Amino acid sequence: MLLTAAGFILSQVYKRRETLKGHAAARVVELLLEKNPLAKTDDYQNCFYPVLEFYTGGKLYKIRYPEGSLPSRFTVGQKVRIDFDPENPADFVIADAGMHQYLPEIIAGAGILLFLLGILIFLRFAVRG
Repeated sequence: MLLTAAGFILSQVYKRRETLKGHAAARVVELLLEKNPLAKTDDYQNCFYPVLEFYTGGKLYKIRYPEGSLPSRFTVGQKVRIDFDPENPADFVIADAGMHQYLPEIIAGAGILLFLLGILIFLRFAVRG
C-alpha cells in the first residue's frame, strides 16, 4: 500500500513537471500581505504572497504566486527562476523555491526504502524457522 501511495505521488510530481517546459528569469515586484485561507482561527492568519514579473513570448506577465509564507521567503527585487507551461505562462512554479520543492520525492523514496527494508527483515526471519 505504501508503495502504491509513493508511486501515485511520484506520478503526479512528474506529470506536473512535464507540462512546465518553459523557463524564465522572474523578479519579485511586490509582496502582498493577505489572509491565508488555510489558517486556523487561532493562528496568525496572514501570509506574504510574492508578485512576480517575467517576459516570455514578447509579453510581460505580472502574476501573484499562490504560495504564501510568513515571514516572507522573498524580497522585493529578488530574482528567481521559474518553470512555466508555454501554452499558459500563468501556470508556473518557482524553480529554486528551496528544499520543500523536493519533499514529495523524498517522502516517496523514504517510503519505498522502508518498504523494501521491511520485506528484507521479514524474509530473514521467515527463512530461520
